[in-house]
Amino acid sequence: MGLIGSGDWRETVWEIFYDASYRIYIKYNPVFEPETEQIPQFRTQILNGELNKEAFTKLLQLLSTGQWRTPGKEIVACDGTAWKIDFYSENGELLNSSGKLGYIYGEKVLEEIVRLLPQCP
Repeated sequence: MGLIGSGDWRETVWEIFYDASYRIYIKYNPVFEPETEQIPQFRTQILNGELNKEAFTKLLQLLSTGQWRTPGKEIVACDGTAWKIDFYSENGELLNSSGKLGYIYGEKVLEEIVRLLPQCP
């Protein structure tokens, strides 16, 4: 069964900054323990690091590409990884977005952006 349960991975969020540093938030569902009366909390693992210069330069080039998606192309999938990618200026202005959370299969720019993200353990 492919159900998500107590303590399972929930989502991963990458924040990459203009100095090439990054922060990755790996979020997990609460662990339910019936014998306690405490309200279960989500758990978040935080990883920090820095992209190498080559990867960061390539990532900035891709993020600055005017069009990330093929207009009118609908990606139909039943399984896999869904993405939402937003690109902000240094002062916080939204410059580009992949749109709502969804699949990016076959969208070359978005697939390349994802390939350049730092790997999680």
